[in-house]
Amino acid sequence: ALAQLLGVAYYHADDPLNAIATLAKVVERLPPNSLQRREAEQILGLGSFAVGRFAEAIPYLESTRKWAGDNLELSYALGQAYIQTRRPDDARRVIASAYGVAPDSAAAHLLAAQIMVRLEMEEQAAGELEKALAKDARMPNANFLLGQMALFRGRVDDAIALTSKELASNPGHSAAWTQLGDAHVRRSEWDAGIAALQKSIWLNPYYSAPYILLGRAYV
Repeated sequence: ALAQLLGVAYYHADDPLNAIATLAKVVERLPPNSLQRREAEQILGLGSFAVGRFAEAIPYLESTRKWAGDNLELSYALGQAYIQTRRPDDARRVIASAYGVAPDSAAAHLLAAQIMVRLEMEEQAAGELEKALAKDARMPNANFLLGQMALFRGRVDDAIALTSKELASNPGHSAAWTQLGDAHVRRSEWDAGIAALQKSIWLNPYYSAPYILLGRAYV
């Protein structure tokens, strides 16, 4: 009991490594389903996640989710841990649950992909986006994100084609107009680039990126 309290204290003192080291020694000896066991597993899960030990975090986060399934912080951590350990299907199910969408829906694939992009797990993200578009060819943001990844990798032609697909069904997407303008500017297609950037500004005059790109286009 003393070690469990010490581990909890370490965690709340922002010392997850000592919290993990302390609680890992005693967690299996704590009574199943007791408050002490639940607290220890929750801290082991969140603490391991915080220090980048994603594979170690998952069993504890899964166990905690059985009784704290509505905890958004927990779901977010578990979803990211699945992504980091290349378990995209499990990640999508957890993320879908957190956002209240069906786990096999186009929306679930899109949401998972958005978090994968933020975590720079682009291969997984591309797979989820392709699945989203297979289920709904007009899924907002899916072609935009694929175009974004293509542009980042220097595949400008693909970026233009994908971003144009996004705008065909989602013409009010100011960031997509900026992305399209950026792609055209990279190909020195000044008229097309400036036109796209101007459309972005008309939709969202408070977004700084198109102004920066316009400055480059006019240099």
